Amino acid sequence: MNSHIQSRWQFVSILIVAIYNLAFNYGPPPVPTYYNPYEQQAIQWLGEDLYHQIQNLSGQNITGNNKLNLYIDGSEFYRQYLVNLNKAVRTIDLQTYLWCDDESGLAVANILAKKAKSEHVRVRIIADWMNFKEHRHAYKILSDAGIQILEFNKFPEQSLSKRMHEKIAILDGKSVMAGGANFCNEYLIDKDDLKNEHERKIGLKLWHDLVMDMYGPVARKYQEGFDRNWEEILRFKFQHHSVRLRYAHSLQDKIDTKNKKPEYLLYPPTPSTYSEFGEVLGEQEAPGTELAIPLWQHPYLWKQQSANFIQIYTQIIQKTKKRAILYMPYFIPHKKFYQAILKTLKLGKEVWIFSNSKDTNDMGRALSNSSRLLYKKLLQSGARIFEIKTRGMHAKALLIDNQYLMVGSNNFTRRSMRSNGEQMVLTNSQESISKFQAMVNNDIKLEYNEITLKNLPKVKGIFRRLWAKILAPWF
Repeated sequence: MNSHIQSRWQFVSILIVAIYNLAFNYGPPPVPTYYNPYEQQAIQWLGEDLYHQIQNLSGQNITGNNKLNLYIDGSEFYRQYLVNLNKAVRTIDLQTYLWCDDESGLAVANILAKKAKSEHVRVRIIADWMNFKEHRHAYKILSDAGIQILEFNKFPEQSLSKRMHEKIAILDGKSVMAGGANFCNEYLIDKDDLKNEHERKIGLKLWHDLVMDMYGPVARKYQEGFDRNWEEILRFKFQHHSVRLRYAHSLQDKIDTKNKKPEYLLYPPTPSTYSEFGEVLGEQEAPGTELAIPLWQHPYLWKQQSANFIQIYTQIIQKTKKRAILYMPYFIPHKKFYQAILKTLKLGKEVWIFSNSKDTNDMGRALSNSSRLLYKKLLQSGARIFEIKTRGMHAKALLIDNQYLMVGSNNFTRRSMRSNGEQMVLTNSQESISKFQAMVNNDIKLEYNEITLKNLPKVKGIFRRLWAKILAPWF
């Protein structure tokens, strides 16, 4: 039989088998679906469409049995950071954007060094290279303690505009602290902690910021995300270098210092006492009853993930029935997110926007001008806009109808949504929502000026307006 006839018979036989499988429902087994015991609760909270969209687009499952606490400003979360770090007994996994050689940064570094050296806790750190490289004192304390440190996007690995912007501390796979705060005085020290009149006069650039303290199954999701980042970064960073990657046998397995090649360890998953969805395994009690899901754009997967997360955030804000409250330090939103805000306003819903003023914006006048070029259309559509006057604002959060609260590191800008590694947590924690709403009321009363069409600052000059329009899309 020649090859032409043989290929024709192969085609016919494949077609017959396909028809038979369709007729008798015979073939490969369907992809299994797992029952989420919190599905009905999540659907009641989010609505069926949004529930399935978030899970499918993020690749994560919503977990139950969590306890979440919202901390506002360094006066609350800095001390809690130190307490939580000291409580860890097995593992500490940490990602950060900034780490400073100041009182706060060195205090955290010294605790981690003590945990690693004296208490034999496994400590791993992923830090953004551009903002970690200058702070060599903290780096030396950590490295001298034998702590493995990965510097993300060390020049010239990738574009310098691409950063790892997450701020996360995962402790024993059971608790997580995540938000906008870096390990520097201006994030962690409260204005009341300034020691003398001279410090008060020169001032620290103190930030208004948020951190979420989380206990329960959501910590398992963050742990899985960190483990994934650790492996992805190692494999990318050292794929063309003579560095040895070795799978550790246990969490206590240490680096072989006798080995001549530099060595990094890929550890087994941190054991968890919770199931995939948050059911408690064993005899322990659940820490709480709240739902939570991490929305984590991983830094080496941004090309695959960015479109999905843009869709998640636009869908969430368009779910507004009454009011959306947005805390966004640099108001130059991704185009699709901006359009979603306008669409929400056109439907007669309220949108309140909190951001920095020209005086408190740490990125300069051009960035403030970029924000203000967008204000007029928003105000004409019914938005309320507030600019902070007392200090810098660094909080990133979104509250929809007092039902959905998101807190994390995402600035909702083009770069945050398309290039950076970012994380937010979405929760129904009523205690955290109530505290956030109380903060909003206090901010309006004491710390913010409302911008209206009557007092809207104009961006004067052709070159300033042109520069502001050019700058915004690239921030």
